Amino acid sequence: SGLSPSQEVDSTRERNGDGERGRAIATEGIPDRHVAACTGCHGSDRSAAYPLLAGQYADYLALQLKLFQQRTRGGGEAAHLMHAVVDGLREEDIRDVAAYYATAE
Repeated sequence: SGLSPSQEVDSTRERNGDGERGRAIATEGIPDRHVAACTGCHGSDRSAAYPLLAGQYADYLALQLKLFQQRTRGGGEAAHLMHAVVDGLREEDIRDVAAYYATAE
């Protein structure tokens, strides 16, 4: 491909997301952008009102987050709570969180 091994890793992370960074966002949020940690609602001790994200396909999760940003995704009574969270997410954040949850158990 003409890329060095480290460039290939960087290219793959950019395309597929950085799961380690996604884990940090999922567990700690992004406080300076008012993004809450995903695990607060979607962790293993979650309410039945919130879906479990671990093991979902990355593309599916990324799409759902983008639909929340566009205010075009429906959902249950609590779906509106996602609006404040997704407004602080950038494209790379979405890729990274989706990559993390796709490999999480």
